[in-house]
Amino acid sequence: MGDSNGSPPTASPPLTPELEYRVPQRMISSGARSLDESCQWFHGKMTRSEAEEVLRQNGGRNGQFLVRESGSSYGDFAISVVHEGSVVHYQ
Repeated sequence: MGDSNGSPPTASPPLTPELEYRVPQRMISSGARSLDESCQWFHGKMTRSEAEEVLRQNGGRNGQFLVRESGSSYGDFAISVVHEGSVVHYQ
């Protein structure tokens, strides 16, 4: 919205790098040295079939999931989720 003298609205300045990438301290102060130590859902490098086996061995209930490093695309992650008796994978 413009101000009372009729000037057009102005855009907010872009976020500075310090603000744009700020992570709440509570998210990083757990004392864990790496992601796999702090998150039970993270399983590191794992294939689709290994992920399916882990999920099935742990009950295979709807909504169960794990996050893993992609076996096919270096640097990418995938989430494997149990849905209606099957395991689906998203990268």
